[in-house]
Amino acid sequence: MQITVACHSCDKPKRPLATCPTCHAPAAPEPELHAWRLSLHARHLARITKEPVAAAVELPTRARSLKPLRAVLVLDIEPARAPGEERDPAPIIPFEPALPADEALSFDWNDEPRRLRKSA
Repeated sequence: MQITVACHSCDKPKRPLATCPTCHAPAAPEPELHAWRLSLHARHLARITKEPVAAAVELPTRARSLKPLRAVLVLDIEPARAPGEERDPAPIIPFEPALPADEALSFDWNDEPRRLRKSA
């Protein structure tokens, strides 16, 4: 549904805040918004003032089973294994420092030039 207002130049219906498609007159914001609000309120006054009515509740057509649901997912990421067969252990990746300890640099806040220096 789209509420329209009358054009202030030719009185043809048009969308508020848009140019008139018939006479191409520019929009007049204040009177068009006021007319739109009045039209919207008049159109929906019955809905606004009507007593609320609860919607009808639809009951399920069949009774629900109380058994738990079971789902089986098959992923094709790894090949299927027989029950009880163990997986290969993941390899341990040794962590090695990027630099030897005697070449490591540190930051000293008391240094005036504010640069990295060799650690002691």
